[in-house]
Amino acid sequence: MSNVVSISYSRKDQPFVRRLVDALKSTGRSSWVDFEDIEYSDDWWRAIQAGIDSAENFIFVMSPDSLSSAVCHRELDYARHNGKRIIPVMHRDVADSEMRLYAEIVAKFFDTDWEQTARENWTELKKINWFFFREADDFDAAFTKLLDTAETNIAHVRQHTRLLTRAREWEAAAQSEALLLRGDDLHEAEIWLAAAEDKQPDPTDLHRQYIQASANARDTAEQTERDRQARELQLAQEAAANAQRAAETERRSSQRQRRFIYGLIALLAVAVLAVIAAFGSQQHAVSETDRANRQAAESQSIAWAQAAQGIFDRGDPFQSLALALEANQMPNPPFFAQNILANISYHSGARRRFWGHTNSVNSVTFSPDGHSALSGSADNTIILWDVASGALIHRFQGHRDRVLSIAFSPDGRSALSGSLDNTLILWDVVSGEILHRFQGHTSTVNSVAFSPDGHSALSGAGDRTLILWNIDTKALTRSFEGHISTVNSVAFSPDGHSALSGSYDRTLILWNIKTGALIRSFEGHMDTVYSVAFSPDGRSALSGSADNTTVLWDMASGALIRRLEGHTGSVLSVAFSPDGRSALSGSADNTTVLWDMASGALIRRFQGHRDAVYSVAFSPDGRSALSGSLDNTLILWDVASGALIRRLEGHMGWVLSVAFSPDGHSALSGSSDNTLILWDVASGVLIRRFQGHRDAVYSVAFSPDGHFALSGSADNTLILWDVTSGAPIRRFQGHTGWVSSVAFSPDGRSALSGSYDRTLILWDVMSGAVIRRFQGHTNAVRSVAFSPDGRSALSGSFDNTNILWDVISGAVIRYFQGMSTMRSVTFSPDGHSALSGLADNILILWRLDTHNELIEWMHNNRQVDELTCATRLTYNVPPLCPENAGVEFALTPFPTNAIPVWTPIASPTASGTPMPSSTPTITPTIPTRTPTVVPSLTPTTP
Repeated sequence: MSNVVSISYSRKDQPFVRRLVDALKSTGRSSWVDFEDIEYSDDWWRAIQAGIDSAENFIFVMSPDSLSSAVCHRELDYARHNGKRIIPVMHRDVADSEMRLYAEIVAKFFDTDWEQTARENWTELKKINWFFFREADDFDAAFTKLLDTAETNIAHVRQHTRLLTRAREWEAAAQSEALLLRGDDLHEAEIWLAAAEDKQPDPTDLHRQYIQASANARDTAEQTERDRQARELQLAQEAAANAQRAAETERRSSQRQRRFIYGLIALLAVAVLAVIAAFGSQQHAVSETDRANRQAAESQSIAWAQAAQGIFDRGDPFQSLALALEANQMPNPPFFAQNILANISYHSGARRRFWGHTNSVNSVTFSPDGHSALSGSADNTIILWDVASGALIHRFQGHRDRVLSIAFSPDGRSALSGSLDNTLILWDVVSGEILHRFQGHTSTVNSVAFSPDGHSALSGAGDRTLILWNIDTKALTRSFEGHISTVNSVAFSPDGHSALSGSYDRTLILWNIKTGALIRSFEGHMDTVYSVAFSPDGRSALSGSADNTTVLWDMASGALIRRLEGHTGSVLSVAFSPDGRSALSGSADNTTVLWDMASGALIRRFQGHRDAVYSVAFSPDGRSALSGSLDNTLILWDVASGALIRRLEGHMGWVLSVAFSPDGHSALSGSSDNTLILWDVASGVLIRRFQGHRDAVYSVAFSPDGHFALSGSADNTLILWDVTSGAPIRRFQGHTGWVSSVAFSPDGRSALSGSYDRTLILWDVMSGAVIRRFQGHTNAVRSVAFSPDGRSALSGSFDNTNILWDVISGAVIRYFQGMSTMRSVTFSPDGHSALSGLADNILILWRLDTHNELIEWMHNNRQVDELTCATRLTYNVPPLCPENAGVEFALTPFPTNAIPVWTPIASPTASGTPMPSSTPTITPTIPTRTPTVVPSLTPTTP
């Protein structure tokens, strides 16, 4: 997901930058800014580049310090050369005149490597209008103007950012063909490039290279397909000509074949004797052959796995999963292939795809018990599905035209459908029989809904009206008039006293069900309102529109609470989760998005449909969701949600670490203000402040009994605290770098710390002695955690790896590769999974499954498709389909520098004092769930 801005600034201007970031947040806009004061390492610079790449605009905060900073100039230079729209913000005046300012900049960098860059940057800044945010300036007025500039040509800028990000991935993977644009993505990119010549920011050379390479690959693929078809036609013609000749010679050839077989038997007898004589000398050759075959198989496995990841990234989870599974068919497949399979399998995704309709699926709904679901389609039918198995239970036929909407009654025994044939039909769910056909609308029935008590129903139609029906008597109760165009969607409030409708006239109307009166009209969308839904408590409602947005409304006042932006196509369907904390939207951009209702944040995007998502619905327990699409399919998805409960304020610096007490009643936080704070969780009250560190507190942890706490600091030490009094008990010294993470063992007798000195130390808590030092990371250790049984530990590092350690011996059990810095790690209570927080703003829940457990889980929880003929041909996956059987195979090529090199980590040096006698002896064995050879630390969804 892109950010509105990336901000470059001097650390001395940080208070202003924080105010600017907070102002952006208050408007619902995101930003990327580096607030961490860390060493200027390669990892840091890669993070800066990623932040600039992901942003739609680049803000350069101008002050004497930023303009004399080589780091700030490096960031500005990177933004310039990558086509970012640059917004100069003057915060602190540099000089009285432009010439003095220029002279100061040049003087700072005169005769250095940075002189030319500083000159070029200054020349660029002079061309652009500056925004003045000095102390005497009006912040709000300047901020409004800045937002206007940041969102000028926003669609162009967002496409610029999205394509640049994908182009960089392609470039970093040695221009891997698997990462090229294809299909609609390529078509849209070509249109964007053609229209971009008169817009800012300009497309970069990398944009043009990437789009051209994608177009070339498409043209080549199309030519290959044409050649294949011509070759098949030629082969078919030759086969027809040969068939007659074959029949003519078959009789004569049978006699020759018998003579040949007799001779072959004699030759085989001689060959057997030769094989026996040469058997001993061939053993070495066989061994070498086996090794070569294994290497070839591993290369092919890795190539397929990489291609599977590329397919997945382009939005086709089904073929990517099938290809990743093919990459894992060999015995003991490479870890890279296992990891890709796990990434795809455990990613929040499609649990099942339902096939049965022959035209677009326009509406979906779960039964009240969640065991079954209904779908309405443009093939004029309705299908009842078994959610658990995906089986088609029954097909309902009765409409004479497309079914546009479907709803279950509250008791689940009946269902109502609306159609392009201008009628509604009430169905018996068990038998599929028509109970009644409702006629009254003079145009298409676009939406239907049952009242909460099930005795009434509401329909919205193309005749601009809503009709309230009595389900018991089958009579028309009332007609609602107020919209000036087609009614697309209707919904009852949870109490049944009111209803909401959305229309082509861009408005929503709230109606009084009892009187038919118009209570309130809602205006805010810039285009057609396609879908509406009430929150479970009835206090708010959602609407989806052709303006690509979803809007959250306050029902009491009619005020627009929040606009949710993230789709690139019309929002066709919306639904609240049963608890109201999250919501789903389905769009013409072929995706479904899960939103957090408290913050408006985009939680997760579900990709898998090949056409517009017309309908979405939550299961009654909120754990699954169903989507229906113009691609004629339904998909069942895994979902998860979360919400902000309480905000705790008391620190004077950044909050760098938090921990709950074992009983959950209190929590600790560590801060860059060098202190710890103990909080009461229920009330949010500050209980106690702990003071003793001489620098920022990077990590805090409670002992298992909750009586003690441990903290790690940038002063290179750990402190053991008495939680009740807040007094420091003991200071631990042994690290030569910042202590970034601390953890107690499950029995509380030992503790583990991770440091910027690249090591971990195991401590005896009572004496403060070093038990053992763990070495193996190649960069700062950012986080450590004990397994629940205390036998192993996990560490995350700036070297982008997690390492699983044997606590008793200090040996590396195995290591796991990530895509960015592992800032935080923790085990699940059962030890079967782990959670990592990454530098690219995401959390990943990893499964500690064996390879066999992964395969079993995948088949039980994910839709597993067969590879298509096109995929088999593209990636050389045998067996080919019959029409491609004559194609000669070769290893699928892959860029060698894009494949991680998995080399064993040398056993770490164990140093320090022996294990104290007070520590129980634990047999150093790996838990039985951990595989011996190559397990997967693999990402999944909670």
